[in-house]
Amino acid sequence: GMGCVTFGRELDKSSSLPILDHAFEQGITLFDTAEAYAQGMSEQVVGEWIKSRHIRDRIVLATKINGRLTRQRILSSTESSLKRLQTDHIDLLQTHVWDDATPFEETLEALTRMVQQGKVRHIGSSNYSATQLAGALKLSETAGLSRMVSVQPPYNLVQRDIEAELLPLCNAENIGVISYSPLAAGFLTGKYR
Repeated sequence: GMGCVTFGRELDKSSSLPILDHAFEQGITLFDTAEAYAQGMSEQVVGEWIKSRHIRDRIVLATKINGRLTRQRILSSTESSLKRLQTDHIDLLQTHVWDDATPFEETLEALTRMVQQGKVRHIGSSNYSATQLAGALKLSETAGLSRMVSVQPPYNLVQRDIEAELLPLCNAENIGVISYSPLAAGFLTGKYR
């Protein structure tokens, strides 16, 4: 399988490049970031690293759009991410959270437009429930829009709720799962008493 580095919630730029180099040298090929991590600095550092190492064609680059998921927000956010990442395409563009305030069809249409323009290869989601993901998959099918290929939920010994509905749905629908927070934000390390 492909290893994954989710990069950048807390960012020390001076120590970031050796960490990224080490991960890549160990066979990690999926690098996941988000515009929300360190106010865009995470994408910028990852972009500088990719460009300086000339490895864009050897990695899978994923990022996430945060906040409102309106058509205009998705289009402008994708352009900004592309600039920070110093690339002409994103392999996996994910919606960071579900947006109750925007009709999901508008969101999916905008994501599909990014795919059609070649700026995004695949789309996915983060923090979606099984119901939300199932609705997204149904809309893709009925409206002829791009299909979500992944979901990124928290998953660890404390947070196991995805086992009930989300993981079976992903298995049935062939959706990739890129889980995060394997140590429950440090809780499982004994950091908290």
